Amino acid sequence: MVETRETTMGYFVFFTAVIVYLYVMKNYFNTVVPTRALREERERNKMEDRYHEAHQRREHFVQHLAWAKSRKAGNEEVTRLQKCVEKTDAEIDDLEEQVNHLYKEHGVSAR
Repeated sequence: MVETRETTMGYFVFFTAVIVYLYVMKNYFNTVVPTRALREERERNKMEDRYHEAHQRREHFVQHLAWAKSRKAGNEEVTRLQKCVEKTDAEIDDLEEQVNHLYKEHGVSAR
């Protein structure tokens, strides 16, 4: 088989595409295996979702706490809401630590 200019150009394009693919996968996902990259991305997304849900829950408790204080609610209710805010703050700190560890473990930078 005689190699023509088109065949040579086809090989060049193919190998260039492979090199670009490997470069992008390694730099963005820190792996060249697509299934591993997808699994790690889903794991990071789940952890980030839990982190954002905890922030929303905290905002909800803070709003209720402000409302309870404004209507001069009983001390028990205010204390209970303050404890909920503190508990959520601790959960947020824990989740933030886990998210940072996950990013470090997967070798990608935080968004």
